[in-house]
Amino acid sequence: MEELIKEMINKGNTFAVVGATNNDEKYGHKVFKAILESKRMVFPINLKTPEILGEDCYASVLDVPVIVNVVVFVVPPDQTLKVLKEVAQDSTIENVWLQEGSENQEAIDFCAEKKINCVYGGPCIMTELNKSAG
Repeated sequence: MEELIKEMINKGNTFAVVGATNNDEKYGHKVFKAILESKRMVFPINLKTPEILGEDCYASVLDVPVIVNVVVFVVPPDQTLKVLKEVAQDSTIENVWLQEGSENQEAIDFCAEKKINCVYGGPCIMTELNKSAG
């Protein structure tokens, strides 16, 4: 999984954060902000919010106007599979990152079945971004 993490972080990928929020106490905000501050292209995904940290929000990953390479999930595990199935409709999306607390076995199995690269089980994207910056 380490090689996959390095590839996702260092390849100049475009990210989408499902569960991004304006609430700066929530991990959806912290993750989005960390990716944004790392100077990577990132899009917030949130049905109810028009803008986060000055960036336009999208209701769905499928609405983002450019190719998204990595979809980061920061939502409750009972929402992950539903959104993942939607994301899988876009055949260009090959990588997902299930932040701790968003993963569940159904989502992991779905990724394996659809041949979607999946980071899960604990690695935090914020920690990995810090490692790559150092």
